[in-house]
Amino acid sequence: MIFYVFYLMRVIFIFLFMVLFFSCSTVYYSVTVTLPSVPSSWDLLDIDYSLFVITDSAYELFVDNKELSKDLELMLPVFSYAVFLLMPRFAGRIDILYPAGGVILPGENPFVSLRWEDGAVVSVLYELVREGFSLSSFNVKRLLEESERRVSSPIFLDKLRLRDAILTGDFSVYDVSEKDCFSVLLDFGSYVWVSADPLNVGSFYGSMEVVLPEGVSRFVSVDTGEIFSVLVDERGRAESVVF
Repeated sequence: MIFYVFYLMRVIFIFLFMVLFFSCSTVYYSVTVTLPSVPSSWDLLDIDYSLFVITDSAYELFVDNKELSKDLELMLPVFSYAVFLLMPRFAGRIDILYPAGGVILPGENPFVSLRWEDGAVVSVLYELVREGFSLSSFNVKRLLEESERRVSSPIFLDKLRLRDAILTGDFSVYDVSEKDCFSVLLDFGSYVWVSADPLNVGSFYGSMEVVLPEGVSRFVSVDTGEIFSVLVDERGRAESVVF
């Protein structure tokens, strides 16, 4: 009888210890991150890459990567969604070229392939999570699917409208939309330029007509590394500066 009571108390003690341990400790698992190919138009640019990862458990990770030639293995908290944002770093800045992105949801296989097509949408989600917004009840997969269907390129996404709709709880697929776009005539001069948009593989030179969204768009010179920045207002009037 004494032995039985001792054995029962030992089992209860081990059980309580395990409950306390796992409630106070974060358990991690391995995630394979597949990086996208370098856009062909960026081949001649000197670019580094920074991978930012954030989860709903306030875990944030930063990884520097010179090339996109291999997968990354990361340890992340289990039972969490994770938002991945791959930021190209050009001339020491991460706000010139558009990012790639991806999301892993709880219960999914521990693999994620980052895509340039998802970069703009994922950048909105990343900032929301950093500010404390929870994606646990939000249909992230549907958002990414609608973005691919409704937005022709990341630079056209109306990020402000999308962000506001998610925050207010009034989100619908119609909030995944493009900004107003205009055809503007630009003088690129004698240099050859490429777009900051990873899906735009064209080259720009001389005097050319280009379709751009309202707001700021950027081009990078493959000759000099300079930045050609264009601001398009709500009436389609464009102002440009090179720096």
